[in-house]
Amino acid sequence: MKKVLTSFMIGAFLFIGVAATAQSNIAHINSQELLKDMPEMVQAQSDLKKLEDNYKAQFEGVYKEFQAKIQEIQNLPPTTTQEEAEQKQQEILDLQQRIKEAEQSAAQEIQKRQAELTAPIFEKARAAINKVAQAQGIDFVLDIAGNLVVVANGKDLLQDVKTELGI
Repeated sequence: MKKVLTSFMIGAFLFIGVAATAQSNIAHINSQELLKDMPEMVQAQSDLKKLEDNYKAQFEGVYKEFQAKIQEIQNLPPTTTQEEAEQKQQEILDLQQRIKEAEQSAAQEIQKRQAELTAPIFEKARAAINKVAQAQGIDFVLDIAGNLVVVANGKDLLQDVKTELGI
């Protein structure tokens, strides 16, 4: 009798566990794939590329100036005094420091602009995923973009979210 009761209780617990799991609908989406196809992201990437190219063009002149100063030091006449040579070396060091600071500033500006451009896109995608999941009674949506999910047999929401976004 004890064995029957124990078997019954184990079966009941398993049934409750399966029933609870069955009530939680799980789906998955590849957010990177979604973002890649959003026109807003394509435009943001284009804008960032233009900004990067603009900075590269600005730096080309400074790099040429730096190379010219190095060439100037290498070609100093033998009559150059120690003080003049040290002054030229200091000019190169100062220019090198300015270049480094300008590059860091440009990188920070690009990073800031990227955050400004992509934050609303990420929010729009998140809202669309949430809306589609709610409409389909999905409790959990796993993002497989980071390869965190090994098996993704659940419903793939990518196409439904793209439809929601009109893409």
